[in-house]
Amino acid sequence: MTPQAPNTLMAHKAISLASELSNSEKRVAAAIIDHFNRRTGQCDPSLDCIAELICMSRRTVIRATDRLQKLGFIRRIRHGGHYHRNSYEPVWSRFCQVEADWKGRRSARRARLGAPNLSPCWSQSRHVGGDTAATQTFPINILKETSQGEASLQKPDARSPPHDKRGLAMEANLRPKPPNRAQTYRPSGSTPSSTAARDAAERRWNNELTDHFCNQPSIYSRIVEAIDVSLMNAVTDAELSERGSGLKHLMDELFRRNVIDQPTPVRDERPQGGPKSLEE
Repeated sequence: MTPQAPNTLMAHKAISLASELSNSEKRVAAAIIDHFNRRTGQCDPSLDCIAELICMSRRTVIRATDRLQKLGFIRRIRHGGHYHRNSYEPVWSRFCQVEADWKGRRSARRARLGAPNLSPCWSQSRHVGGDTAATQTFPINILKETSQGEASLQKPDARSPPHDKRGLAMEANLRPKPPNRAQTYRPSGSTPSSTAARDAAERRWNNELTDHFCNQPSIYSRIVEAIDVSLMNAVTDAELSERGSGLKHLMDELFRRNVIDQPTPVRDERPQGGPKSLEE
């Protein structure tokens, strides 16, 4: 029986998928199938022709045809073609076997992974009416339905998130709330109001320090380098206890540590005159 065109296409597919064939053997087999005449059944390319077309040596082509005949992909008849060339007969049943093995492996893998028979889509139960044609997303999906992800593999759970009429999960109330910054960094036993008051006190004495020494950058940088965490907390506590006393407490402590020459008052209460410097 003369094979039809689909048989040759199936043979090329089987040659590509045959794991027992090397690259050179696959190329030789493809060249032989390509020379097969579907009308007459003639297939007798010369060894030199195959070697020239696929850029291989004649000896490599001979070894490849021997291997293809041994594996049952072709039958070779010596001097059975035109000009006493070898004649080749593709064994179509062997190519069908390779394709069937390939399909079996694909089916076994789908069964092993427990893949659903529908397109994976957690938040939509089915396509809406009048849906236009779209790209196929699952090889065996023939229904106008999409799976519910894990819900399609398990029993329905009353705790599953509800869906609105558009099929979208209402996740706004189900997502975890972002952590509150004040709650995250709040000292133990403090409240939001006390945290805000402490932050305000720290800003006050920092602003006063900057305003007072804005024209004395060398002294300001020396003071900033001397402020550590414990001193910063102590100055903030002083500012919390009495408004305006934080910077004075800072200057007194820096004088005690020999960072500045004298505990100069940091604020001049007189109506006239600018900020006093450490050198006055």
